[in-house]
Amino acid sequence: MGKLFCLIGKSASGKDAIFRYLRDNKELGLKEIVPYTTRPMRKGEENGVGYYFVDQAAYEKMCQNGKVIESRTYETINGPWHYFTVDDGQIRLDRDNAILIGTLEVYNQMKRYFGEEQVVPLYIEVEDGLRLERALARERMQDVPNCDRYFSQPDCDIGWDSSRDCYYHGYDLYMLVDSQSDLPVFPHFSCASKHDSHGFLHAFFRMKSFLPEYSVSKVLLDSTHDAMPYYQYLKRENITPFIDLNGKGGRPPVYKNDFTIDKDGGPICPSGFRMRRDGVEVAKGRMKFKCPKISHAGCTGRTADSCITDSRPHFIPFASYNCERNCRGYSFRF
Repeated sequence: MGKLFCLIGKSASGKDAIFRYLRDNKELGLKEIVPYTTRPMRKGEENGVGYYFVDQAAYEKMCQNGKVIESRTYETINGPWHYFTVDDGQIRLDRDNAILIGTLEVYNQMKRYFGEEQVVPLYIEVEDGLRLERALARERMQDVPNCDRYFSQPDCDIGWDSSRDCYYHGYDLYMLVDSQSDLPVFPHFSCASKHDSHGFLHAFFRMKSFLPEYSVSKVLLDSTHDAMPYYQYLKRENITPFIDLNGKGGRPPVYKNDFTIDKDGGPICPSGFRMRRDGVEVAKGRMKFKCPKISHAGCTGRTADSCITDSRPHFIPFASYNCERNCRGYSFRF
């Protein structure tokens, strides 16, 4: 009884070169199994050499007729591409040893179809940077511009790039940088869909575990981190936060229709005076503010409350952004 050898490896790992070497070795006597695909043919490829190229309709017809042994699908910018093996008489393990290129999914499906004893996996592992170089070099040689595809990396997904106003597929890099020297301290990769507010938490706490001696006295963050849990944690750790106030889902320009919030997060009374802090009601979890000229003529005497446990408490941040002492530190953000 023959064996079916399944050559497995990530994109651009060199599967084709190794496959050709093994196939052409006459002493091994391995019969080539040519799979099918619906992807476009690349420059220099021939139908029946490496792949049989068919269209979507032919693939669906073979599936309906029960001829497809295994199939896997890859999402690309041009729609799904199918790669599959067909019961077309190529595989005769009663008399031949055979070899094909596949994936772990292909191996598992082949094992179920032919039996575990008949299918042998051969896995190729190559460093990711070298794979990327090979893939880019290969794609630059193509005349067809519509063969862009996603590489098979299960920890990647789709995220939104707000600076380019588009979606992208891949990773998100969150880099913690020393504000004085502008040198990187700790990089952290995560899937593209992870929000920056979560990316900081993952990067910051992993940095603390890897660099326990590294001391942080202040953090400089953008408005995506403008949430009360950040301020509460940083205050407990004696870390001064400099965080842009979030104008999208945060403080409104008008509060309760009778006073406004200035650019520094402080309440402004109807007469135009910046209100000052006037104590805390611990039982109610509130900060109180009042106009500094409450006893003067022309002031309404309005007071304001801010819930200190709310995620939008920014009448007055922990560090005043207008304070001359803090301006220099805050400027390192830019």
